[in-house]
Amino acid sequence: MSDLYIPQPKQLEAYNYIGQKSKILYGGARGGGKTSFSVYAAVRCALQFRGLRVAVVRKLKKELKMQIIDNEFFKHYPQSLGLYRFNKLENTAYFNNGSIIYFVSLQHPDDVRKEQGIERGLYILDEGNHLSWDTITKLMGSNRTPKGLVNSRGEP
Repeated sequence: MSDLYIPQPKQLEAYNYIGQKSKILYGGARGGGKTSFSVYAAVRCALQFRGLRVAVVRKLKKELKMQIIDNEFFKHYPQSLGLYRFNKLENTAYFNNGSIIYFVSLQHPDDVRKEQGIERGLYILDEGNHLSWDTITKLMGSNRTPKGLVNSRGEP
């Protein structure tokens, strides 16, 4: 995994809070690696925890595809590695260990309904400042750890 993407020290520090804190806010100036970190965290968690459901969220569908899927995900984690199978119609990566990364756009206020009630173990909001507080709180209501989730060593 370290051959694919090497996180900056602050990114690694933020990653180490996953599972320890219920909310992690990672911000900074333009070009600081926030989107790269979002994808890195999603992939690393998907590989580390079998059966994890991760949603990487960005407001605009066009930005989701260009910035996150094409420019970060495929660039650092190409399909040729054999770690996952990508469904372009669903914008979803199905990992060999049963984990799934859903790439979700919430462009319109009613779009959050498609996420409500769906159990996700991890939400990553890229450019979360572009989402309304109402949308964020609705997403938090669907964020829960699935029963039986284990790491790559088979530990809970």
